[in-house]
Amino acid sequence: MFEAGIVDPCHHLLMLKFVHSSDHAEYSVEKTNGTKISVYIGQFSTDYAVATACIKSEHRSRFHGPNTLLYNTSAYLSYHFNLQGPNVSLDVTCSSSLEALHMGVQCLRTNEADMAVCDDGLCVLLLKQLSDAERDGDPIEANCLDRFFNRSNLDPPLLLDFIKSNLGHTEGAAGVLSHIKVAMCMYHRGITANMQFTSLNPKLEAQKYNLHILQNFTSYPSLPNNEK
Repeated sequence: MFEAGIVDPCHHLLMLKFVHSSDHAEYSVEKTNGTKISVYIGQFSTDYAVATACIKSEHRSRFHGPNTLLYNTSAYLSYHFNLQGPNVSLDVTCSSSLEALHMGVQCLRTNEADMAVCDDGLCVLLLKQLSDAERDGDPIEANCLDRFFNRSNLDPPLLLDFIKSNLGHTEGAAGVLSHIKVAMCMYHRGITANMQFTSLNPKLEAQKYNLHILQNFTSYPSLPNNEK
């Protein structure tokens, strides 16, 4: 109990978010206990280590060192919930969350784990094998923009939306937040407005490529025959 009082607050929040994410995906912590779940955590900052650096050594507990080190973020989660897959903490600055997501996907593809937890900035994704997703009835949608880089003004409008207009630059969590926003847009079948947008950068050749910066919520067009 003493350790819980001095652990990095980010570790507390991460464990809480893992429980919430697992419950939302209908995987209780009892169900995940002892299972082959990997953990990949993007750790961009060391705020707790900096904030506690001024504490004199005689006032520090034996847990202070491990609780401020980068590796302990993923290790703490795996140990506390008895997750038996690989666990990695990584810091590659603003791409930390996307790298964590990439490593989680690769882990599933190579069958090193049955599920993967990927996180940065409390944006927790719980990934699982495609065969398991199909078995569990998860909706899987895929949309492709054919020859995206060969667009012209004769192509249908390409509607643009940016996560920074909603949340600003979220540093290490920027990549995974964009991923989550795309998933939420698909779920709600619409694209959100770009907040505080006033004028287009003249260097962006929007008319040439038929690009549109959205200023209002725009629903996806209806598809024939109830297609998704």
